Amino acid sequence: IRIGKGSEKKLDIDSKYYFDITNHEFRSDMFELYLASKSKFLIGCNSGATYANLYLFKKPTYISNALPIGLAYTSSNKILTNFKSIFNKKNNSKLSLTEMYERGLFFYQFSDGYSSDDLYYKDLDPIIIQKSVEELMLRCEKKWIVSDDEIRLKKKFLDIYNKILNKYEEKYHGEIRCNFGYEYLKANEEIIR
Repeated sequence: IRIGKGSEKKLDIDSKYYFDITNHEFRSDMFELYLASKSKFLIGCNSGATYANLYLFKKPTYISNALPIGLAYTSSNKILTNFKSIFNKKNNSKLSLTEMYERGLFFYQFSDGYSSDDLYYKDLDPIIIQKSVEELMLRCEKKWIVSDDEIRLKKKFLDIYNKILNKYEEKYHGEIRCNFGYEYLKANEEIIR
């Protein structure tokens, strides 16, 4: 069930199990809260409604295409998150976590800084989103098997992430409990530096 207020784009999903109520006459905030309370998990983006559902109803939640990286919600093990990629236009390479920090983008919340003369950002590959949703479903069912490679990649990511976070007096994060999609980490290992 797709929820949200007044979506501009219609999703082309041909299934009798798919319902889009974003522009339906019966759509209301209360109805959406009710649906969220009954859901097994939520899929969303970096928006207030996604986090309200996560924290009100404690539902496992997949957050795709999050930015800024430094302000990701990390306090719950019910969160699985992946980030947009930021590219350098000159050589078409992805910026590393350290490069994002050095360019002032680690906590930057406005789109103009990510799409300047020499940078652009890109949404996640739909295959990674699909694999991450599958991962979330398996985690919900307690069937996800954490591999040694996933442990290695998450540790590598958190080592750099925490090193950058520790440079700030203002602390945005306590213990980082969230998960980063395994397929996302594999596809973006080059940014973990």
